[in-house]
Amino acid sequence: MQKTKTIKADPGNSGDNMGNSSEKGIDSWTNVYDVFSNVLDRNTIQVKNLSETIAELDALKNLTQNASTVVLKAATIFIEGRVRQKKFLSPDQINSQIRKIMDAESYLLETRREVETIDEELTVDSLREIRKRFSRAVNRSESLSMDIQNDRTLLSELEEAITLAIKKARAEVQLSAARKEASSSAHEFEALTTARRKLLSAIKKAKSVGIDVSSEMSMAEKIHERMDAQSELQKVVSEIPSVTATEELEELSRVQHELSSAIERASAAEIDTGDARRMVKDLQKSLSDAKKRVKAKVEAEQVLKGLLAEAKPLSDDSDIERLRSVKQKIEKAIEEARIWDINVIAEESFTKEMGKVIDDAEQKDQANKQLKAAQERFKSHAISDDIDLLFDIHKEMKSAIHCASRAGIDVTDDRVKAKELKLRIGVVQKLNEARNQLENARKKSEKVPLDASSR
Repeated sequence: MQKTKTIKADPGNSGDNMGNSSEKGIDSWTNVYDVFSNVLDRNTIQVKNLSETIAELDALKNLTQNASTVVLKAATIFIEGRVRQKKFLSPDQINSQIRKIMDAESYLLETRREVETIDEELTVDSLREIRKRFSRAVNRSESLSMDIQNDRTLLSELEEAITLAIKKARAEVQLSAARKEASSSAHEFEALTTARRKLLSAIKKAKSVGIDVSSEMSMAEKIHERMDAQSELQKVVSEIPSVTATEELEELSRVQHELSSAIERASAAEIDTGDARRMVKDLQKSLSDAKKRVKAKVEAEQVLKGLLAEAKPLSDDSDIERLRSVKQKIEKAIEEARIWDINVIAEESFTKEMGKVIDDAEQKDQANKQLKAAQERFKSHAISDDIDLLFDIHKEMKSAIHCASRAGIDVTDDRVKAKELKLRIGVVQKLNEARNQLENARKKSEKVPLDASSR
Protein backbone atom coordinates (compact mmCIF):
# COMPACT_ATOMS: atom_id res chain seq x y z
CA MET A 1 0.00 0.00 0.00
CA GLN A 2 1.65 3.25 -1.18
CA LYS A 3 1.55 6.29 1.09
CA THR A 4 1.27 9.94 0.02
CA LYS A 5 1.06 13.29 1.75
CA THR A 6 -2.23 14.92 2.84
CA ILE A 7 -3.13 17.84 0.54
CA LYS A 8 -4.40 21.09 2.06
CA ALA A 9 -6.67 23.49 0.20
CA ASP A 10 -6.29 27.27 0.11
CA PRO A 11 -8.82 28.69 2.61
CA GLY A 12 -9.52 31.55 0.21
CA ASN A 13 -11.74 29.30 -1.91
CA SER A 14 -13.44 27.15 0.72
CA GLY A 15 -16.96 27.66 -0.63
CA ASP A 16 -18.46 27.68 2.87
CA ASN A 17 -21.87 29.26 3.47
CA MET A 18 -21.34 32.93 4.24
CA GLY A 19 -24.98 34.06 4.45
CA ASN A 20 -24.54 35.38 7.99
CA SER A 21 -21.11 36.92 7.51
CA SER A 22 -20.55 40.44 8.77
CA GLU A 23 -17.38 40.78 6.70
CA LYS A 24 -17.06 44.09 4.87
CA GLY A 25 -15.39 44.63 1.53
CA ILE A 26 -15.91 44.02 -2.13
CA ASP A 27 -16.08 40.20 -1.73
CA SER A 28 -18.23 40.18 1.39
CA TRP A 29 -21.32 38.05 1.13
CA THR A 30 -23.58 41.13 1.56
CA ASN A 31 -21.98 43.01 -1.29
CA VAL A 32 -22.03 39.96 -3.53
CA TYR A 33 -25.67 39.29 -2.66
CA ASP A 34 -26.63 42.93 -3.34
CA VAL A 35 -25.01 42.78 -6.75
CA PHE A 36 -26.82 39.52 -7.51
CA SER A 37 -30.15 40.91 -6.29
CA ASN A 38 -29.85 44.05 -8.40
CA VAL A 39 -28.92 42.08 -11.50
CA LEU A 40 -31.82 39.72 -10.82
CA ASP A 41 -34.32 42.52 -10.45
CA ARG A 42 -33.19 44.37 -13.57
CA ASN A 43 -32.83 41.49 -15.92
CA THR A 44 -35.72 39.14 -15.19
CA ILE A 45 -38.57 39.13 -17.65
CA GLN A 46 -42.14 38.76 -16.62
CA VAL A 47 -43.72 35.71 -18.14
CA LYS A 48 -46.52 35.48 -15.65
CA ASN A 49 -48.63 38.08 -13.89
CA LEU A 50 -46.81 40.59 -11.74
CA SER A 51 -47.69 39.07 -8.41
CA GLU A 52 -46.47 35.65 -9.48
CA THR A 53 -43.29 37.10 -10.91
CA ILE A 54 -42.57 39.01 -7.71
CA ALA A 55 -43.27 35.89 -5.70
CA GLU A 56 -40.87 33.89 -7.87
CA LEU A 57 -38.17 36.54 -7.52
CA ASP A 58 -38.62 36.54 -3.78
CA ALA A 59 -38.36 32.75 -3.85
CA LEU A 60 -35.08 33.05 -5.80
CA LYS A 61 -33.77 35.52 -3.24
CA ASN A 62 -34.79 33.21 -0.43
CA LEU A 63 -33.09 30.33 -2.26
CA THR A 64 -29.85 32.26 -2.43
CA GLN A 65 -29.99 33.43 1.19
CA ASN A 66 -27.97 30.36 2.13
CA ALA A 67 -25.85 30.33 -1.01
CA SER A 68 -22.10 30.95 -0.91
CA THR A 69 -20.43 33.88 -2.57
CA VAL A 70 -19.14 31.47 -5.20
CA VAL A 71 -22.70 30.47 -6.13
CA LEU A 72 -23.91 34.10 -6.09
CA LYS A 73 -21.03 35.25 -8.31
CA ALA A 74 -21.57 32.40 -10.73
CA ALA A 75 -25.31 33.12 -10.93
CA THR A 76 -24.58 36.81 -11.45
CA ILE A 77 -22.11 36.01 -14.24
CA PHE A 78 -24.70 33.71 -15.85
CA ILE A 79 -27.42 36.37 -15.82
CA GLU A 80 -25.14 39.15 -17.03
CA GLY A 81 -23.80 36.93 -19.78
CA ARG A 82 -27.27 36.25 -21.07
CA VAL A 83 -28.06 39.96 -20.89
CA ARG A 84 -25.02 40.74 -23.03
CA GLN A 85 -26.37 38.23 -25.47
CA LYS A 86 -29.67 40.11 -25.25
CA LYS A 87 -31.35 37.04 -23.81
CA PHE A 88 -33.57 37.80 -20.84
CA LEU A 89 -34.25 35.02 -18.38
CA SER A 90 -37.37 33.96 -16.61
CA PRO A 91 -37.25 33.19 -12.88
CA ASP A 92 -37.65 29.50 -13.69
CA GLN A 93 -34.53 29.57 -15.90
CA ILE A 94 -32.57 31.41 -13.25
CA ASN A 95 -33.81 28.99 -10.57
CA SER A 96 -32.74 26.04 -12.68
CA GLN A 97 -29.26 27.53 -13.26
CA ILE A 98 -28.78 28.40 -9.60
CA ARG A 99 -29.66 24.87 -8.60
CA LYS A 100 -27.17 23.52 -11.16
CA ILE A 101 -24.53 25.79 -9.71
CA MET A 102 -25.39 24.76 -6.16
CA ASP A 103 -25.28 21.08 -7.13
CA ALA A 104 -21.92 21.62 -8.81
CA GLU A 105 -20.64 23.41 -5.72
CA SER A 106 -21.85 20.58 -3.52
CA TYR A 107 -20.06 18.01 -5.67
CA LEU A 108 -16.95 20.21 -5.76
CA LEU A 109 -16.96 20.56 -1.97
CA GLU A 110 -17.43 16.81 -1.60
CA THR A 111 -14.58 15.91 -3.91
CA ARG A 112 -12.38 18.69 -2.51
CA ARG A 113 -12.78 17.34 1.02
CA GLU A 114 -11.88 13.93 -0.34
CA VAL A 115 -8.67 15.39 -1.77
CA GLU A 116 -7.90 17.34 1.40
CA THR A 117 -8.32 14.28 3.59
CA ILE A 118 -6.50 11.72 1.47
CA ASP A 119 -5.46 8.65 3.47
CA GLU A 120 -1.72 8.13 3.39
CA GLU A 121 -2.31 4.41 2.86
CA LEU A 122 -4.17 4.84 -0.43
CA THR A 123 -2.82 3.15 -3.53
CA VAL A 124 -1.90 4.95 -6.72
CA ASP A 125 -5.04 3.59 -8.39
CA SER A 126 -7.20 5.01 -5.58
CA LEU A 127 -5.47 8.38 -5.92
CA ARG A 128 -6.12 8.36 -9.64
CA GLU A 129 -9.80 7.65 -8.99
CA ILE A 130 -10.00 10.61 -6.59
CA ARG A 131 -8.24 12.80 -9.14
CA LYS A 132 -10.74 11.71 -11.80
CA ARG A 133 -13.74 12.70 -9.65
CA PHE A 134 -12.19 15.97 -8.48
CA SER A 135 -11.16 16.90 -12.03
CA ARG A 136 -14.72 16.24 -13.21
CA ALA A 137 -16.10 18.45 -10.39
CA VAL A 138 -13.63 21.26 -11.18
CA ASN A 139 -14.42 21.16 -14.90
CA ARG A 140 -18.15 21.14 -14.22
CA SER A 141 -17.85 24.07 -11.83
CA GLU A 142 -15.71 25.96 -14.33
CA SER A 143 -18.33 25.42 -17.04
CA LEU A 144 -20.87 27.10 -14.71
CA SER A 145 -18.61 30.17 -14.29
CA MET A 146 -17.63 29.26 -10.71
CA ASP A 147 -14.33 30.53 -9.33
CA ILE A 148 -12.15 27.39 -9.25
CA GLN A 149 -8.68 28.97 -9.27
CA ASN A 150 -7.69 27.48 -5.92
CA ASP A 151 -9.23 24.16 -6.91
CA ARG A 152 -7.06 24.13 -10.03
CA THR A 153 -4.03 24.65 -7.76
CA LEU A 154 -5.27 21.84 -5.53
CA LEU A 155 -5.73 19.62 -8.59
CA SER A 156 -2.14 20.39 -9.67
CA GLU A 157 -0.93 19.45 -6.21
CA LEU A 158 -2.90 16.23 -6.44
CA GLU A 159 -1.24 15.51 -9.81
CA GLU A 160 2.14 16.08 -8.20
CA ALA A 161 1.19 13.81 -5.31
CA ILE A 162 0.17 11.06 -7.75
CA THR A 163 3.39 11.52 -9.72
CA LEU A 164 5.34 11.26 -6.47
CA ALA A 165 3.32 8.21 -5.47
CA ILE A 166 4.12 6.57 -8.81
CA LYS A 167 7.80 7.34 -8.33
CA LYS A 168 7.60 5.97 -4.80
CA ALA A 169 5.86 2.83 -6.03
CA ARG A 170 8.52 2.29 -8.67
CA ALA A 171 11.27 3.08 -6.17
CA GLU A 172 9.72 0.62 -3.71
CA VAL A 173 9.63 -2.08 -6.38
CA GLN A 174 13.27 -1.42 -7.30
CA LEU A 175 14.25 -1.25 -3.62
CA SER A 176 12.41 -4.48 -2.82
CA ALA A 177 14.06 -6.28 -5.75
CA ALA A 178 17.51 -4.95 -4.80
CA ARG A 179 16.93 -5.89 -1.16
CA LYS A 180 15.87 -9.40 -2.15
CA GLU A 181 18.89 -9.85 -4.43
CA ALA A 182 21.21 -8.53 -1.73
CA SER A 183 19.71 -10.91 0.84
CA SER A 184 20.05 -13.95 -1.40
CA SER A 185 23.30 -13.07 -3.17
CA ALA A 186 26.14 -15.56 -3.06
CA HIS A 187 29.37 -14.87 -1.20
CA GLU A 188 31.39 -14.43 -4.38
CA PHE A 189 32.99 -11.01 -4.51
CA GLU A 190 31.59 -10.23 -7.97
CA ALA A 191 28.04 -11.16 -6.92
CA LEU A 192 28.32 -9.02 -3.78
CA THR A 193 29.64 -6.10 -5.82
CA THR A 194 26.72 -6.30 -8.24
CA ALA A 195 24.14 -6.65 -5.45
CA ARG A 196 25.56 -3.70 -3.52
CA ARG A 197 25.69 -1.51 -6.62
CA LYS A 198 22.03 -2.22 -7.37
CA LEU A 199 21.04 -1.68 -3.74
CA LEU A 200 22.83 1.68 -3.56
CA SER A 201 21.15 2.77 -6.80
CA ALA A 202 17.74 1.78 -5.40
CA ILE A 203 18.50 3.54 -2.10
CA LYS A 204 19.43 6.75 -3.91
CA LYS A 205 16.20 6.69 -5.91
CA ALA A 206 14.10 5.86 -2.85
CA LYS A 207 15.66 8.64 -0.78
CA SER A 208 14.90 11.15 -3.54
CA VAL A 209 11.16 10.46 -3.13
CA GLY A 210 11.17 10.45 0.66
CA ILE A 211 11.20 6.72 1.40
CA ASP A 212 12.84 5.61 4.64
CA VAL A 213 15.90 3.58 3.62
CA SER A 214 17.60 3.18 7.00
CA SER A 215 17.33 -0.62 6.96
CA GLU A 216 18.59 -0.78 3.37
CA MET A 217 21.52 1.50 4.23
CA SER A 218 22.39 -0.88 7.06
CA MET A 219 22.18 -3.79 4.61
CA ALA A 220 24.46 -1.98 2.14
CA GLU A 221 26.97 -1.32 4.93
CA LYS A 222 26.89 -5.01 5.88
CA ILE A 223 27.51 -6.01 2.26
CA HIS A 224 30.39 -3.53 2.08
CA GLU A 225 31.83 -4.99 5.26
CA ARG A 226 31.37 -8.49 3.84
CA MET A 227 33.18 -7.45 0.65
CA ASP A 228 36.03 -5.87 2.60
CA ALA A 229 36.27 -8.90 4.90
CA GLN A 230 36.28 -11.30 1.95
CA SER A 231 38.86 -9.21 0.10
CA GLU A 232 41.11 -9.16 3.16
CA LEU A 233 40.71 -12.92 3.65
CA GLN A 234 41.50 -13.65 0.01
CA LYS A 235 44.56 -11.38 0.15
CA VAL A 236 45.97 -13.17 3.21
CA VAL A 237 45.15 -16.62 1.79
CA SER A 238 46.95 -15.75 -1.45
CA GLU A 239 50.12 -14.95 0.55
CA ILE A 240 50.23 -18.30 2.33
CA PRO A 241 51.90 -20.43 -0.42
CA SER A 242 54.78 -18.01 -0.97
CA VAL A 243 55.29 -17.37 2.74
CA THR A 244 55.17 -21.09 3.53
CA ALA A 245 57.77 -21.69 0.83
CA THR A 246 60.19 -19.18 2.39
CA GLU A 247 59.88 -20.92 5.79
CA GLU A 248 60.68 -17.59 7.47
CA LEU A 249 59.48 -17.64 11.08
CA GLU A 250 58.74 -13.91 11.21
CA GLU A 251 56.70 -13.98 7.99
CA LEU A 252 54.86 -17.14 9.04
CA SER A 253 53.96 -15.54 12.37
CA ARG A 254 52.74 -12.38 10.63
CA VAL A 255 50.58 -14.29 8.15
CA GLN A 256 49.16 -16.52 10.90
CA HIS A 257 48.11 -13.45 12.89
CA GLU A 258 46.62 -11.74 9.83
CA LEU A 259 44.79 -14.92 8.80
CA SER A 260 43.27 -15.38 12.26
CA SER A 261 42.13 -11.76 12.25
CA ALA A 262 40.72 -12.04 8.71
CA ILE A 263 38.84 -15.25 9.60
CA GLU A 264 37.32 -13.62 12.67
CA ARG A 265 36.19 -10.63 10.60
CA ALA A 266 34.86 -12.85 7.81
CA SER A 267 32.93 -15.01 10.29
CA ALA A 268 31.32 -11.90 11.74
CA ALA A 269 30.31 -10.97 8.18
CA GLU A 270 28.76 -14.45 7.72
CA ILE A 271 31.36 -15.56 5.17
CA ASP A 272 32.26 -19.25 4.88
CA THR A 273 35.74 -19.68 6.36
CA GLY A 274 36.04 -23.49 6.21
CA ASP A 275 38.91 -23.55 3.71
CA ALA A 276 40.71 -20.74 5.50
CA ARG A 277 40.44 -22.53 8.85
CA ARG A 278 41.99 -25.64 7.31
CA MET A 279 44.83 -23.44 6.09
CA VAL A 280 45.31 -22.24 9.66
CA LYS A 281 46.14 -25.80 10.71
CA ASP A 282 48.63 -26.18 7.86
CA LEU A 283 50.10 -22.80 8.72
CA GLN A 284 50.40 -23.75 12.39
CA LYS A 285 52.34 -26.89 11.39
CA SER A 286 54.62 -24.82 9.13
CA LEU A 287 55.12 -22.35 11.96
CA SER A 288 55.90 -25.16 14.40
CA ASP A 289 58.41 -26.63 11.94
CA ALA A 290 59.92 -23.20 11.42
CA LYS A 291 60.33 -22.75 15.17
CA LYS A 292 62.06 -26.13 15.36
CA ARG A 293 64.32 -25.10 12.50
CA VAL A 294 65.16 -21.82 14.19
CA LYS A 295 65.91 -23.65 17.42
CA ALA A 296 68.06 -26.20 15.59
CA LYS A 297 69.82 -23.42 13.72
CA VAL A 298 70.56 -21.56 16.94
CA GLU A 299 71.84 -24.75 18.53
CA ALA A 300 74.00 -25.49 15.48
CA GLU A 301 75.44 -21.98 15.61
CA GLN A 302 76.13 -22.31 19.32
CA VAL A 303 77.84 -25.69 18.87
CA LEU A 304 79.96 -24.31 16.05
CA LYS A 305 80.81 -21.22 18.04
CA GLY A 306 81.83 -23.35 21.05
CA LEU A 307 84.06 -25.60 18.97
CA LEU A 308 85.75 -22.60 17.37
CA ALA A 309 86.37 -21.15 20.81
CA GLU A 310 87.95 -24.47 21.83
CA ALA A 311 90.06 -24.69 18.68
CA LYS A 312 91.48 -21.17 18.46
CA PRO A 313 93.89 -21.46 21.45
CA LEU A 314 95.41 -24.66 19.97
CA SER A 315 98.70 -24.52 18.06
CA ASP A 316 100.93 -26.84 16.08
CA ASP A 317 102.58 -27.81 19.37
CA SER A 318 99.30 -29.19 20.66
CA ASP A 319 98.60 -32.87 20.78
CA ILE A 320 97.90 -34.07 17.24
CA GLU A 321 95.09 -36.36 18.29
CA ARG A 322 93.39 -33.51 20.07
CA LEU A 323 93.84 -31.28 17.03
CA ARG A 324 92.47 -33.98 14.78
CA SER A 325 89.50 -34.61 17.11
CA VAL A 326 88.58 -30.91 17.34
CA LYS A 327 88.87 -30.52 13.57
CA GLN A 328 86.56 -33.47 12.98
CA LYS A 329 84.02 -32.02 15.42
CA ILE A 330 84.12 -28.65 13.66
CA GLU A 331 83.70 -30.28 10.24
CA LYS A 332 80.67 -32.18 11.54
CA ALA A 333 79.24 -28.97 13.02
CA ILE A 334 79.80 -27.21 9.67
CA GLU A 335 77.85 -29.94 7.88
CA GLU A 336 75.02 -29.51 10.37
CA ALA A 337 75.13 -25.73 9.94
CA ARG A 338 74.86 -26.07 6.17
CA ILE A 339 71.55 -27.92 6.64
CA TRP A 340 70.13 -24.75 8.26
CA ASP A 341 71.64 -22.42 5.67
CA ILE A 342 74.14 -20.96 8.12
CA ASN A 343 77.02 -19.05 6.54
CA VAL A 344 80.12 -21.15 7.29
CA ILE A 345 82.65 -19.56 4.94
CA ALA A 346 84.82 -18.34 7.83
CA GLU A 347 84.58 -21.69 9.62
CA GLU A 348 85.54 -23.58 6.46
CA SER A 349 88.57 -21.34 6.04
CA PHE A 350 89.47 -21.97 9.68
CA THR A 351 89.29 -25.74 9.23
CA LYS A 352 91.54 -25.49 6.18
CA GLU A 353 94.10 -23.60 8.25
CA MET A 354 93.66 -26.12 11.03
CA GLY A 355 94.24 -28.92 8.53
CA LYS A 356 97.52 -27.30 7.55
CA VAL A 357 98.48 -27.04 11.22
CA ILE A 358 97.69 -30.72 11.72
CA ASP A 359 99.65 -31.67 8.60
CA ASP A 360 102.61 -29.61 9.81
CA ALA A 361 102.35 -31.18 13.26
CA GLU A 362 102.20 -34.66 11.78
CA GLN A 363 105.23 -33.93 9.59
CA LYS A 364 107.10 -32.54 12.58
CA ASP A 365 106.16 -35.53 14.68
CA GLN A 366 107.19 -37.92 11.92
CA ALA A 367 110.46 -36.02 11.38
CA ASN A 368 111.10 -36.01 15.10
CA LYS A 369 110.52 -39.76 15.29
CA GLN A 370 112.79 -40.31 12.29
CA LEU A 371 115.46 -38.10 13.85
CA LYS A 372 115.28 -39.88 17.20
CA ALA A 373 115.55 -43.24 15.47
CA ALA A 374 118.62 -42.02 13.58
CA GLN A 375 120.10 -40.60 16.78
CA GLU A 376 119.48 -43.87 18.60
CA ARG A 377 121.12 -45.85 15.81
CA PHE A 378 124.04 -43.43 15.71
CA LYS A 379 124.45 -43.76 19.43
CA SER A 380 124.43 -47.53 19.27
CA HIS A 381 126.88 -47.95 16.36
CA ALA A 382 129.02 -44.82 16.47
CA ILE A 383 132.19 -46.77 17.28
CA SER A 384 131.54 -49.53 14.77
CA ASP A 385 134.13 -50.21 12.05
CA ASP A 386 131.50 -51.63 9.68
CA ILE A 387 131.79 -49.16 6.85
CA ASP A 388 128.55 -50.24 5.22
CA LEU A 389 126.68 -49.83 8.49
CA LEU A 390 128.26 -46.44 9.07
CA PHE A 391 127.32 -45.33 5.54
CA ASP A 392 123.73 -46.47 6.11
CA ILE A 393 123.54 -44.65 9.47
CA HIS A 394 124.98 -41.50 7.92
CA LYS A 395 122.48 -41.64 5.08
CA GLU A 396 119.62 -42.12 7.56
CA MET A 397 120.86 -39.21 9.67
CA LYS A 398 121.10 -36.92 6.67
CA SER A 399 117.55 -37.77 5.66
CA ALA A 400 116.25 -37.33 9.23
CA ILE A 401 118.12 -34.03 9.65
CA HIS A 402 116.69 -32.75 6.36
CA CYS A 403 113.10 -33.67 7.32
CA ALA A 404 113.55 -32.35 10.86
CA SER A 405 114.99 -29.11 9.58
CA ARG A 406 112.05 -28.62 7.22
CA ALA A 407 109.71 -29.38 10.14
CA GLY A 408 111.37 -26.63 12.18
CA ILE A 409 113.26 -28.92 14.56
CA ASP A 410 116.61 -27.76 15.88
CA VAL A 411 119.20 -30.14 14.31
CA THR A 412 122.41 -28.29 15.19
CA ASP A 413 123.78 -31.09 17.35
CA ASP A 414 122.66 -33.68 14.85
CA ARG A 415 124.54 -31.93 12.08
CA VAL A 416 127.66 -32.05 14.24
CA LYS A 417 127.13 -35.73 14.88
CA ALA A 418 126.63 -36.33 11.16
CA LYS A 419 129.94 -34.58 10.45
CA GLU A 420 131.65 -36.64 13.13
CA LEU A 421 130.14 -39.74 11.59
CA LYS A 422 131.37 -38.68 8.21
CA LEU A 423 134.91 -38.21 9.63
CA ARG A 424 134.64 -41.59 11.31
CA ILE A 425 133.65 -43.09 7.99
CA GLY A 426 136.76 -41.48 6.40
CA VAL A 427 139.02 -42.86 9.12
CA VAL A 428 137.49 -46.31 8.82
CA GLN A 429 137.84 -46.15 5.04
CA LYS A 430 141.60 -45.33 5.36
CA LEU A 431 142.02 -47.99 7.98
CA ASN A 432 140.30 -50.51 5.75
CA GLU A 433 142.52 -49.45 2.83
CA ALA A 434 145.63 -49.91 4.96
CA ARG A 435 144.47 -53.29 6.08
CA ASN A 436 143.72 -54.24 2.52
CA GLN A 437 147.17 -53.15 1.43
CA LEU A 438 148.74 -55.05 4.31
CA GLU A 439 146.75 -58.15 3.47
CA ASN A 440 147.69 -57.91 -0.15
CA ALA A 441 151.37 -57.57 0.78
CA ARG A 442 151.15 -60.56 3.05
CA LYS A 443 149.58 -62.63 0.37
CA LYS A 444 152.30 -61.68 -2.10
CA SER A 445 154.97 -62.51 0.39
CA GLU A 446 153.58 -65.92 0.94
CA LYS A 447 153.90 -66.71 -2.74
CA VAL A 448 157.69 -66.03 -2.92
CA PRO A 449 159.75 -69.40 -3.22
CA LEU A 450 162.04 -70.41 -0.32
CA ASP A 451 165.08 -70.94 -2.55
CA ALA A 452 164.77 -67.52 -3.76
CA SER A 453 164.68 -66.41 -0.23
CA SER A 454 167.87 -68.34 0.37
CA ARG A 455 169.50 -66.65 -2.45
